[in-house]
Amino acid sequence: MARPVAVGFNCVPPPLIAPLLRRFSAACAAFPLMCYPNGARWEASTNTWHPYGGKDDWERDVAEWRAAGAVFIGGCCCVSPATISLIRGIVATQ
Repeated sequence: MARPVAVGFNCVPPPLIAPLLRRFSAACAAFPLMCYPNGARWEASTNTWHPYGGKDDWERDVAEWRAAGAVFIGGCCCVSPATISLIRGIVATQ
């Protein structure tokens, strides 16, 4: 039988990640936590993506996600290779 490697959240707006990690951390203590947030917010009424913040926002959020228990941090919709590199750099300095 397959066993989970981690528990986490994918394709979620960045502001929702920290509350989700905090809520699930105790219930999922046996597994590392992960998060792969979107890099933009989808606006269905106009069929467009609206970019999420800048470097300062990512730095603040990644620090908060790590403090909430995230071990694996990546990206989903609209997260560019440059943003992944930024996230990697932030994690490396913590």
